[in-house]
Amino acid sequence: MDSTSQSQINELNKFIKSRQDSRELKRAIAVKLALEKYSYLEIKSILNVSPSFITKWKKIFLSQGIKHQEYYSLHTTLNYQVEFRYQW
Repeated sequence: MDSTSQSQINELNKFIKSRQDSRELKRAIAVKLALEKYSYLEIKSILNVSPSFITKWKKIFLSQGIKHQEYYSLHTTLNYQVEFRYQW
């Protein structure tokens, strides 16, 4: 494993330890396992996610970093709360 991958894995470990939102954790763990060279088949089996899920979040993490995942989760949560409120 090269030093860049190790620093990215360390960043993901820190993020995983600080999260309680299961969606954020699943995304971060999927990316971490992919960076640790687990096969997509193994990750799919471990986390019950699709290969496209792994690809999407790995690509986002590598291009935009961890902050985008935090924003995405907050945005999704707020949208859900607004939609739920207006259903009543």
